[in-house]
Amino acid sequence: MSWGNAETLRIKLTKSWDSGTLLTQLYEGTLVFPCSFFIKGPTAGQITESFEAVRIWVKEWDEKETQLPGSLQKKETNNRVLGRNRIPSAWIFDTPVELLKFIGKENTYKKWADAVKNLGQTFPVWEKVALEKPHKILDNLSKLDRIIAIALWICENPKPDIYLRELSLPSVDTKFIEKNRSLLSWFLDPILPESAICAQYKGAARFEKRYGFKSKPEMIRFRFLDKAHYINGLSELAVRSDELVLFQPLVKYIFVIENDVTALAFPPVKDALLIYGRGYNFDSLQKMRCLKNKEIYYWGDLDTHGLAILSQFRSYYPQTRSFLMDSSILLSHKEHWGVEPKQYPSLPAHLSSEEAILFNNLIQDKYAVSLRLEQEFISYDILLKAIEELIP
Repeated sequence: MSWGNAETLRIKLTKSWDSGTLLTQLYEGTLVFPCSFFIKGPTAGQITESFEAVRIWVKEWDEKETQLPGSLQKKETNNRVLGRNRIPSAWIFDTPVELLKFIGKENTYKKWADAVKNLGQTFPVWEKVALEKPHKILDNLSKLDRIIAIALWICENPKPDIYLRELSLPSVDTKFIEKNRSLLSWFLDPILPESAICAQYKGAARFEKRYGFKSKPEMIRFRFLDKAHYINGLSELAVRSDELVLFQPLVKYIFVIENDVTALAFPPVKDALLIYGRGYNFDSLQKMRCLKNKEIYYWGDLDTHGLAILSQFRSYYPQTRSFLMDSSILLSHKEHWGVEPKQYPSLPAHLSSEEAILFNNLIQDKYAVSLRLEQEFISYDILLKAIEELIP
């Protein structure tokens, strides 16, 4: 029989706890005590047909009343065959403590409630934030003292322009901050003024930039395709992006190539420099003055994201031309067609008319569903021919 028992009530309350609802209700006092929870019992027909089973069920509830926090409420039934009987109808908790003991969460709740109160006393907005996601606090109780210490320091030292390694706080080390970037952001964003946040930087990977810490410098990797331009015999270098701003190579052509192996195998080209592609992470190249007056050629994967990355790069350097990224290349390599896992959602703003047509054809599945042609499948001979045509 599917009649209610102590375990089904515990499961119900535990689900409310797991969702955070019960935590919030108890903290805010919106769950009024004494409170009762309905117990599903037998119908009049079931009492008649299964009286012995009903008698055992009632006895089990009577025993639970002596064993568990709370009290049993019964209602009287008047059965035409068996007469008047009293059967369980609800379980009543007189206090929050009784309810918490029933699900074994009394100590856990106290620790959580004390933590939320402490957060609210530190920054009032934190109490509201904590109640919106109560389990985020519960899951990180052991970290909160360090979180508070870091937050207070950042409030007093906005955009400090130091490396995280230079931050000296008791029990706080660089590893702790690195492992808890997302959690720290969740706490920091509601309390810091807009002037203390670089809002354009989002996500855990950009924590340092978002809050004005020095970050590990981005390295730009490039190689000269012409021996005449080697630097002290070096053909390939990786340079800090902030220092590359002043770089002035005496080359005429720039190739931006997304695939590392293709970039390494790229043939010699007179007066040319190759920059290793960075996907969407071209921000650090925006201020490279040397690129503004160069002929730039871009080659990436032939799919919607490849064209979107091209568009982003072209937004920095409008003279950029793509090569080996057209419909004729795509259609001549059907045997190597693959599937793009997730397509770019909308037409990028900085494509040529031909590129835009190709993008639309891809996103509309004109040739195949979620079609992509990875750069590696285009033969080296085709690459050599394309370079000859670009640079006679």
